[in-house]
Amino acid sequence: MKNEQPLLELERIKIGRHEENDVVLSPTDIGRFHAVITVCGPNNYLIQDLESKHGTFVNEGRIRSKLICAEDEIRLASHTVLAKDLLIIAKVIEGEKPKRDPDDFTEEFAIMNEFYEQYLIFKAEEINIQNAIKKMNDNLRLGGALSAPTLAALTLLLGGAPAVAAMSACGLGMLIPAIGSRFLGENEKLSQPRLHFANNWKCPRCGDKTMLLGKSWQVLAKQKKCTRCNAVWVK
Repeated sequence: MKNEQPLLELERIKIGRHEENDVVLSPTDIGRFHAVITVCGPNNYLIQDLESKHGTFVNEGRIRSKLICAEDEIRLASHTVLAKDLLIIAKVIEGEKPKRDPDDFTEEFAIMNEFYEQYLIFKAEEINIQNAIKKMNDNLRLGGALSAPTLAALTLLLGGAPAVAAMSACGLGMLIPAIGSRFLGENEKLSQPRLHFANNWKCPRCGDKTMLLGKSWQVLAKQKKCTRCNAVWVK
């Protein structure tokens, strides 16, 4: 056909970490020469993975080669970008370059501090409840009289003074399972923010959790970026 061009004459966009690429991306999990996009026609492109270690994905499906359009989402290892943005950077198509630095995850990292602070509040509350329950159980097992602070804690846990009085009239044997049942309910409620924290305490770009374990938000902020994918957390 007259409109066909030999493959060697088609424009090719090289993508990777090496400075010789047309589009240079810094995350360390991206290959030095990770992928190449061939311009086949108007809004018609072929992307090929160059045997990269962490893969090339189109709309979350891993590929070796695939025809794409500008609106498709491309993921190179942990770095996600629209095909259109790659084409604009390479000056294949006209348009405004992405305003956001692809390594900039400062907004997402700042949000992480909010639920970290919430987690600390719930953790302190959990410890207080556990200590109160332990003290009350120790007193009840020893058959000793309940102190005023202990009775106050019981009143809060078991739903008010009438409930405590009624259970006390039936003997300490009824108070102990009531306390345990109430504690389980409180613990279940507190486990929700703990689970939310465990699921979200990860790098906002690559999702790595191992490097964040046991570290506070403040410690990570001093680190400033992810050592795995180079996502910037704090500037």
